[in-house]
Amino acid sequence: MARERKQAALTRLLAGVAACAIFAIAADKPLPNQVENRKLRIEATAITEIKAVTQEAGVHLGMGYVVVKLRVIPMGPDPLPISPDDFTLVSRKNGEKGGALPPDGFVNPEVTAGLQKKVFVGGEIKEPTEGLLYFMMEGKLKPSQLGLIYAGKAGRMALDFK
Repeated sequence: MARERKQAALTRLLAGVAACAIFAIAADKPLPNQVENRKLRIEATAITEIKAVTQEAGVHLGMGYVVVKLRVIPMGPDPLPISPDDFTLVSRKNGEKGGALPPDGFVNPEVTAGLQKKVFVGGEIKEPTEGLLYFMMEGKLKPSQLGLIYAGKAGRMALDFK
């Protein structure tokens, strides 16, 4: 009887240790659409459907645009310079890649005025900051076919969209 209790207690202990190990491993993995290093965490969502792009941007952009909803979080106490130019969108479907478009890069002035309200402007980031990045990409793409590359003062990181 005492031996059975010891064995049951040992089994429960081993199960608890295994569960803790699994949670520790899971805690180290970044969430989907997120990447980080010691200096910066990037959270992003790619929006490719034209209706969703129009809704997020607040204006109709037309075909061939991808909007990335971006949130950057500095991991240290010092300000970190971040610019839309630090980001490149890559298509794994056709190999196309391109940098973020400036909000004044659209032909229609109404579109330009609408986009400037939500665009990620960057600067010396001290606290979590968010905004939209606009990219031109040819063809109908799904978010899972895209990746976002950051190459700036915080290093180089690549994020694959889910």
